[in-house]
Order: sequence, then C-alpha cells, then structure tokens
Amino acid sequence: MSFSLIILFLSFTWANGFVVSESPCDGAVEIFTLNDETRKMNFSQEGNSLCDWIEFLDPSDISPDWKGYGWYRLEFQGAPAKLAESPVPERHCGTVAPGWLQGTHPTEVQQVVNDRVCFTSYGDSCAFWQYVSLVNCGEYYLYKLYDVPSCYMRYCFE
Repeated sequence: MSFSLIILFLSFTWANGFVVSESPCDGAVEIFTLNDETRKMNFSQEGNSLCDWIEFLDPSDISPDWKGYGWYRLEFQGAPAKLAESPVPERHCGTVAPGWLQGTHPTEVQQVVNDRVCFTSYGDSCAFWQYVSLVNCGEYYLYKLYDVPSCYMRYCFE
C-alpha cells in the first residue's frame, strides 16, 4: 500500500471514537440538513429559544431541523452554509447559548478535521463546548454533530 493511500485511510479512520471506512462526501452515510434560517449568527433571539438536543423534555423546544447525532450539511436559503468561525453573542441564532467553531474549516477537499464547537453563555465565549468532526466536500462542508451539552444551545451559521 502506498504512503498516500495509508494517509488517506488514516484521515478517515479515526473520527471521534469510531471507524469511518468511507468519506461521508461520497454518500456512504446518511446526511441530515440544517437549514432553519434562525440559525444565522446575526439573527437576534427574541421569543422562544430552540435547542439541538433530541431528548429534550419539551419537543416544542427542539430545533425543527435537528435529527440528533449524525452527519449534517448546512444550508441557508438553499445555498451551502458553514458554522460560524468566531464567537456569536448570547441570545442569537434562535437560542440562548449559540455555538461556533473554535477552529477553522479544512481547506483541502476530502480533508477531515476534528475540533470543537464553543457555546457562548454567562459572558464567556466558550462556557460550554462539544466535539465536532468536519470534512471539506469541495462545494460544501459536512459536519458530524452531537446533541449539545445542555439547553438552550444550537449550532450557528456564519
């Protein structure tokens, strides 16, 4: 096996605790879509707050596009979107504690990055956090997302 094939295999093997045998960009796994327009980082929260936690006790507080743990593609008004890469103020993105990617998005196609999403709360831009994996699929990114640490928290778009 050539060195480049070994590197390619290793880049998709370890992703937060389980083996991924193929790239999620190739359609090998089920992909969900996050497309609720209130996820935009400049959307100021007034009224009901939503949460990306599938087992939350009040189903009306679960984000309408949240399906639980899995791979997600982000869209805003039908176009590819990506997680915010800078702190988002509290009470934005349709929630109390908005989530943003602490690192940066991968620049190379098929490149997988393991990082974390921070949630702004109590005046701290990273009061809570959750692991995330993301992959550059060329025209868009895919994210392996988990339920948020608590409610009311959500993943936010730039």
